[in-house]
Amino acid sequence: MCTEKHGREDSASSSTNSGSRVLLVYFQQSIEKGKMLVGRGTRHGGAMQRPSSAQHGRRHAAAAPAKCPALPREPSAAGIMVLGLLVALSKAQILSTGLVAGSVALLLLHLLCFDAGFAAARGRRLRRLAMLALLNSVPYALILWLRGVTEVFVPGLLLAIAVFALATTAYLLDPRSPDAYVAGSVIPALAGLAIISVLDSHEPSLLPLWSVFALHVVARTAYTESRLPFRDYSPWISVAVLGAAIVVAAIYKPLLLVALIEPVVTMTRNAVRGPYKLQINRLKQYGRRELLAQTVFTALLIVADGIG
Repeated sequence: MCTEKHGREDSASSSTNSGSRVLLVYFQQSIEKGKMLVGRGTRHGGAMQRPSSAQHGRRHAAAAPAKCPALPREPSAAGIMVLGLLVALSKAQILSTGLVAGSVALLLLHLLCFDAGFAAARGRRLRRLAMLALLNSVPYALILWLRGVTEVFVPGLLLAIAVFALATTAYLLDPRSPDAYVAGSVIPALAGLAIISVLDSHEPSLLPLWSVFALHVVARTAYTESRLPFRDYSPWISVAVLGAAIVVAAIYKPLLLVALIEPVVTMTRNAVRGPYKLQINRLKQYGRRELLAQTVFTALLIVADGIG
């Protein structure tokens, strides 16, 4: 009896040890495979599941609601707002001190609430999002009441409202989708159009000029998404969006096509050759370079519009 009992215990112990060794070998192999994948992705720009600084910021915003007032964490958002306002100001009838001061005041309000609104949309906190939208709309309602509808560029204001509603809806439907992020990238560009529409411009040419600027912003975002190592996003989407900008520029003022030369070459080459994936540790440097490219494009756009 004793011998038989010890035999069963030895057999169970042997089976347990055997199972432990199998699990140990399995985990060791999994770890080695993970190291190989990370190494391959880092060396060759392959697909990796490591989040970007932008994703990390968005997850942080979802976990802890961003405060308002607070300036945007992402410099690109603030940069696009400022550049969009400069594009809109270039179409002002009279560039007065009061117009610039009022424009800066409204832009500052949007800047201080941007991160809080972005976090609310990402977390689908609709009540907070509605409150922030109301807060940012109050000055416009006051200006409309003081100036009257006839003194406001209604088509520009309606376009800004429509694009904001569509982009926000697309983002709310699936905040983690690259398509939603690309569509939402137009929202910072809306500030300039809305501000100048209520403060000054009755110039219809504001709409095509701003449209070329906004389409370029969306195309740049789609181009960046296609190059991120943790995304599988078609590079042809940026080319398609840029094609729409080319059509608008050609109809409005062909000279604006000069500003689109660099984006066309860059994005078409990226699509034809296949996107060269960025390295994780260079994303911040790449972001600064893209903001510089957007700034140069905006400068060329304003100059070409003034000459043409």
